[in-house]
Amino acid sequence: MIAGGDDMRMSGDEVARVAADVSGRAVDGDGRWAAVPGFAPIAAGAAFVDRGVRLEIAVEAMRGRGRRAHGTLGEYAPAVAGQFGALADVDGAVRDAVGRIDVTGGDSA
Repeated sequence: MIAGGDDMRMSGDEVARVAADVSGRAVDGDGRWAAVPGFAPIAAGAAFVDRGVRLEIAVEAMRGRGRRAHGTLGEYAPAVAGQFGALADVDGAVRDAVGRIDVTGGDSA
């Protein structure tokens, strides 16, 4: 029996049952892999390690690109803020100019 709570406790019988289940699955799995033509566990493990190393290198390269992009974009922030300020000035000036347009026979725009 497994008791809940902060600690997980298993009876001796439960431990033996789980251990037998895990061992049985391992033996069954070994048998299935052995039935695959040309399967070599060492080669498969080496391929997984190689793939993991290549993934690690790719992830690190992406991190580097992200850091460089972040740094480059950070350099643009003051210029972009200045452009928005200039656009606000132009927008205000245009609004004032449009307000001064007098339409004959009607209201100002």
